Amino acid sequence: MPEPVAFDAGQATAQPTGVGIYVRELARSLKALGTVNLRVIGARADGPLAADAATTMRRDRHLAWIVRDADRDARESGARLTHYTNAVAPPRTSMPFVLTIQDLSLIRFPHYHPAQRLAVIPFMAWAAQRARRVITPSRATADEIRRLLRVSPARLSVVELAPVPSEVPTDAERASVLRELSLDDRRFLLCLGTLEPRKNVVNAVRAFETLVVAEPDLLLVLAGGRGWRTGSIDRAIRESSSADRIVRVGYVDDLTRRALLDACVAFVYVSLYEGYGLPIVEAMAAGAPVVTSNVSSMPEAASDAAVLVDPRDVRSIADGIARALTDSEALRNAGRRRAGQLSWERVARETGEVYEAVANRWV
Repeated sequence: MPEPVAFDAGQATAQPTGVGIYVRELARSLKALGTVNLRVIGARADGPLAADAATTMRRDRHLAWIVRDADRDARESGARLTHYTNAVAPPRTSMPFVLTIQDLSLIRFPHYHPAQRLAVIPFMAWAAQRARRVITPSRATADEIRRLLRVSPARLSVVELAPVPSEVPTDAERASVLRELSLDDRRFLLCLGTLEPRKNVVNAVRAFETLVVAEPDLLLVLAGGRGWRTGSIDRAIRESSSADRIVRVGYVDDLTRRALLDACVAFVYVSLYEGYGLPIVEAMAAGAPVVTSNVSSMPEAASDAAVLVDPRDVRSIADGIARALTDSEALRNAGRRRAGQLSWERVARETGEVYEAVANRWV
């Protein structure tokens, strides 16, 4: 049996997004792989990883648990190595650790975040300096970590993400979801993600406004929970000339998420910055034509299977959506091929290889 690894599950909430989805799927896949002796620590009591956890979180905030409890929980789990999964680690640790950093948006674009969140930056920088290995999902983010956090290439491992496994809804389930959202028999574009400045929803709305003249039956569906600094988003929607064609559905569960991806005529993900862009490959797996940004990591996630646009140029976004509608069948096929290259079994296997390399060097 390999040496036990403590796994930080603190971001896997009852309604996970982004990092939380990564943590949930990686933990499940590592357990299924069977080659890693995983000890889940810091699980949320109401989260998806609580049932098999060695410890649950005793704090409201992940950072507070990291600072005060995480190292003790890791040690008491019997682990010899810890994987901190959300860019921060305890200021002092009693064992070596691996660190996942999904992106450097806090450093690159601090104005996109609530001010209190910036307190994480020194913890991230200190953790990156001490980690035996830093895992990140794209070459673009790895290059930023190397430059901005001074992490040597020898300590960086790129482990690309994969579409979230999901059951394909039956025709009846899909119809029920769409009917409940008043989207049955409607053509719609889908934007998916927490509503916050980095997701560039304002420009997506403005691009949509230019399309409705040629596409009078088209709707824009915004799926995702309310995040922070949403004033400009609310205003853009409220003042839009196409406000009556914009549908906000809030946070969606896995079934609704997949039903929307299955039914949309195009998936629009024109974020200003991403560490990877998990919804891109998730949409491809569902067969949705994808329009995404030509910046940061998104071209890596998309490969050659999406329409790439300049997220700061409304005309570029609108033209990209129009192209996706015209070339939808080719994009659906290319997207499915791209998504088929990715799996959480591979994510787990490559992560396990990082654990093994660190453990062998430490021993």
